[in-house]
Amino acid sequence: MNPMAPAVAQRAGLSKWQWWLIAALVLLLWLLQRWLFRPILLDYFPTLDEIGVRAGSMPIGGPINPWRWFTHGFEGYFVPYPEWGGPGSDFWRPLVNGYYWLSYHVFGQHGADQLLVGYAAHALVVGLVCYLSVAVLRLRWWLAAAAVAIAICNPSYLQQDTLLDPFLIPRAIQYPIYQIEIFDALLVVLALLAFLERRFALFSLLTMVALLFKETAVSAPLCALALTGVWRHAERRQSLKNFAWLLAPLVIWSAGIAAMLLQHADSVYALALNEPLP
Repeated sequence: MNPMAPAVAQRAGLSKWQWWLIAALVLLLWLLQRWLFRPILLDYFPTLDEIGVRAGSMPIGGPINPWRWFTHGFEGYFVPYPEWGGPGSDFWRPLVNGYYWLSYHVFGQHGADQLLVGYAAHALVVGLVCYLSVAVLRLRWWLAAAAVAIAICNPSYLQQDTLLDPFLIPRAIQYPIYQIEIFDALLVVLALLAFLERRFALFSLLTMVALLFKETAVSAPLCALALTGVWRHAERRQSLKNFAWLLAPLVIWSAGIAAMLLQHADSVYALALNEPLP
């Protein structure tokens, strides 16, 4: 027993009907999305950022070198002609490339099937939020219902005034590349469950995968490190081990970003570092 660790939310046993309810919620939400968005699925055609990412990840026009996903990121993906200038776009998201490569070998060039995977990920996020609210945090029914409603109305699914989307439809509904945020959310919720159970090795693995999808998951390990009461242990050696697990995703991700900075002076990350603070 760890005397230095405070009480962490423990899982409550769910009844059989509660498990069936969560499973039904996930399935029905996925089917609802498939029915509501069927015109998009039928008329899907890659555009916007989809074109560059598909060309850099799928062996459509020639062989693909996966090593470039780690050494160059998205460099040059969004520059249609060499003489056209533009802001840095060498985002380091190698698992996005890997996801598109795998999708090509599973679905071919049918991007609509990728959309269905994204819809399934969104439904799973809602199911996990329901489980987290009921079984782990043990919220009152109206708070759990509110959490589920917020998860269903994912910000990625809502229209933003700053994005002039075709037909005013949120991009995460139309294009797989914008569903990466949904995958990150799924991984971070799973990582949160692992963290609450003090399974720090699993937390490290999940957050590292999330960071290799997109850097927006960087807040997960930072918040975990700040919650010292959860991972500190009476034994110093165990505390250092837990600290190392929590820090590992940031170290690996930072190493990848540092490599990008060393290769490209005009890297998108270098430009971000040079911007003045607000």
